[in-house]
Amino acid sequence: MDYHADIICEDDTLIGLLFYWKYDFKDEEFVYIEHLAISPELRGKNYGSKILTEFCKENPNTILEIDEPVDEVSIKRLKFYSNLGFKLQQFHHIHPPYRKGFDGHSLKIMSFGRDLLDEEYNKFNEFLKYTVMKYSEVK
Repeated sequence: MDYHADIICEDDTLIGLLFYWKYDFKDEEFVYIEHLAISPELRGKNYGSKILTEFCKENPNTILEIDEPVDEVSIKRLKFYSNLGFKLQQFHHIHPPYRKGFDGHSLKIMSFGRDLLDEEYNKFNEFLKYTVMKYSEVK
């Protein structure tokens, strides 16, 4: 397991940030993208698409979470990831809270290029709860 915080630059311009975790499951490496952010003035210029396309070439077992597609912004986000080859998964997924006194929240899982097997999702969920979240306020 290891955590990465990548700064993406072009020349001297900050393009964005990509935070992700790598973990192993059954002799395969999986990647959980925790956060991708593109500089506000550069959004809509295909930087996010380029970054994720290159990233997924090197990391084909990539998983990420999105909000439930219920409004214009969340539906647009679903289309963005779908157009890059991510597939919406049908698992009932509750992301644990980051802070004490708060509840977890329902998110949708997307995986790159294929559907996750139940055991792959279960391993991801376990990794999220017991590795990623151990650094949060809620233990």
